[in-house]
Amino acid sequence: MTRDQHEDTKAFAVAAMVGLLARSDGMGAQEIATRCFDMALAFQAEQKKRIGDTPPYDM
Repeated sequence: MTRDQHEDTKAFAVAAMVGLLARSDGMGAQEIATRCFDMALAFQAEQKKRIGDTPPYDM
């Protein structure tokens, strides 16, 4: 995993955490944390499948 992918995973996980916390359905902290990263990794896998890797910058 590259540094950019690592940072993206953390950002997606935080976004997922906000959504899960907003649901207020009584999930515990550990379950929320686990689901956040599961959702982030699933999103990245689907993104790569559909649109591929991010192209490099034109220099």
